[in-house]
Amino acid sequence: VMRCVCAWVRFTVVRDSRVSNTPQMPQSSVESVKSRIKMKLAVLAVLATSAAAFQAKVPEVDLGKAAQAGAVAGALAFGIAGPAFAADVGAGEQVFNANCAACHAGGQNVIMPEKTLEKEALEQYLAGGRNEKAVITQVTNGKNAMPAFGGRLGDDDIANVAAYVIATSESGWDE
Repeated sequence: VMRCVCAWVRFTVVRDSRVSNTPQMPQSSVESVKSRIKMKLAVLAVLATSAAAFQAKVPEVDLGKAAQAGAVAGALAFGIAGPAFAADVGAGEQVFNANCAACHAGGQNVIMPEKTLEKEALEQYLAGGRNEKAVITQVTNGKNAMPAFGGRLGDDDIANVAAYVIATSESGWDE
């Protein structure tokens, strides 16, 4: 369709420009032809922009996340406090493997061997005990040899890592 429209505009613009350059044509007709050429070029620009927007790939929408976003927006709009949404343990595993596993592979700790990510060690060494909030604080701010990830990872990524660490410490780390 765009090819046909482009060919039509090109043909009529060229035809109109040839007509407007004839010496016997009155000035008012020349202005009319120029106006038509400008209009056709404007139409072509709009069509090209529309076609480009139409052909652009639309990102895939995660309906679960969209529903969560809608629920949050509704709760905020109406002042309703609802339960917090659970973090994504699967996404947390991916973030953990990409950012944490170098020091904490298999729930261990290559820098301070006694401070592992095992259930008992988290309860003993983690400020605030073994819970997602305490893991979020530690990952965000860092502590001792552990660097802060607050500037490197988003809040959702950190919450997902915390959920993964707590869930995996409960079920046991694969070594």
